[in-house]
Amino acid sequence: MSNAKQTKSLKKKEKLTGFDIMYKVITIIMAIAMFPLCYFANMIYVQMDHTQIANLWGSLTQNDNPELGVTYEEISLAKLPELIDTLSSFGSGDASVNIWSYEHFRPAIIAAGFLALALVLGLVVIGFAAFSRNIKAIAGISAAGFVSTLISLGIFNEAFAKPIIDGTVSLSELFKVNNILGSLALQYIGKITAISPREAFFSVMFIMLGICLWSLCVLLVNASDEAEKKSIKK
Repeated sequence: MSNAKQTKSLKKKEKLTGFDIMYKVITIIMAIAMFPLCYFANMIYVQMDHTQIANLWGSLTQNDNPELGVTYEEISLAKLPELIDTLSSFGSGDASVNIWSYEHFRPAIIAAGFLALALVLGLVVIGFAAFSRNIKAIAGISAAGFVSTLISLGIFNEAFAKPIIDGTVSLSELFKVNNILGSLALQYIGKITAISPREAFFSVMFIMLGICLWSLCVLLVNASDEAEKKSIKK
């Protein structure tokens, strides 16, 4: 048997230390925690300014200082089916079947795809942590998950949210409302002044970053232990 094969067989026979078990348990708990947080916590924050409808109401009621209302909505993945039903009732066509046809929502869908990729990588991390001792692989996979969330954030903010907030894309264009009455109604409902990811998104991002940093720290500890053992043997 060659030296390389002997080394591999010895590594396989090595028992898990208490520190190894702790690393596995903490890593698995962190990765699993992403999923309920991503589903139940708020994913998107939307704020609307109702200045136009407030001014219209003020002129009708002869109120020189109508109360200008600002409302907001926080959307979680658990509320997503309800949101899609609302979208389909506004626009032309069935959004629940063909939401990709809403061109201004496509960047948001692509951003969601990168977030979903990070969640898939989270499952891979769980598999590696449970059945492997390859800490370098876990560090690399979690780093890839973190980068995926950064890409998702950039696409969402720049390609989806920014055109809506600065008025480049109106609510009528966003929801593909072509009739005059519907367009006027959306115009007077208000203007979206803020739209941004919330804690559900950032929980995935920072947990992935945390797993990566945690794994790198463990690698450094293991490397220092190995160096200490070699110096003792000498």
